[in-house]
Amino acid sequence: IKKINFSETEIDSEINYYLAKIYTDESKPNYDIDKAYLAIINCNDSRISELSNDVGKKYITGNNCSVDFEKAFKCFQKSACFGNSKALFNVAICYQNGKGVEKDLNMALKYFKESADIGNVRAMYYFGNESLNISSDIYNVANGIKYLTMAGECGDAEAQYRLGVCYYKGIGTNINYNQSIEWLDKAIANGSMDAMDYKDRHFNKEIDYSNDNCALELDDFSDL
Repeated sequence: IKKINFSETEIDSEINYYLAKIYTDESKPNYDIDKAYLAIINCNDSRISELSNDVGKKYITGNNCSVDFEKAFKCFQKSACFGNSKALFNVAICYQNGKGVEKDLNMALKYFKESADIGNVRAMYYFGNESLNISSDIYNVANGIKYLTMAGECGDAEAQYRLGVCYYKGIGTNINYNQSIEWLDKAIANGSMDAMDYKDRHFNKEIDYSNDNCALELDDFSDL
């Protein structure tokens, strides 16, 4: 019997794709994440993308395998090569926290943006929030509001809360209490206790904040 040499050819990529599927099937006796990892690394078939990201998550959490951050990062990286938005986000998280790769915030931001630009909502929040960090290399208030708004419109509660604060304080935008309340209410509806606390502390229910002169009625100017 001729021994198959698993090189990075088109045919062997397809073989490794099916091997990875076999080794990640928990209902089968052949289940083996370490063997699946080897098949994934030697596969250049785009169909491996989702599976590679899933195996990476198993290595991060130790789900039916040993925790291995380096293998997790390589799985996320393999998936990210095929434009998987979730994997791009996971690569960013690895760079941000130094998990499986040397910590590199610039690389983390690069991957957050790539993931955000193809629709990953959490990446939109992370990139937008970091863009509003005055000490960040990518400090850009316009980008911050843009990406937070993208995430907020997709229902991300943290982004909605952050936007509520931005409109209240005039961070990257004009002060607009009505807009602040709208975003805080959206965050509250999505379960944000921080937004509820912020609204309770900063807004008086008896004031009409849609009134342009409402700032004159505020009791405390210290947090503007």
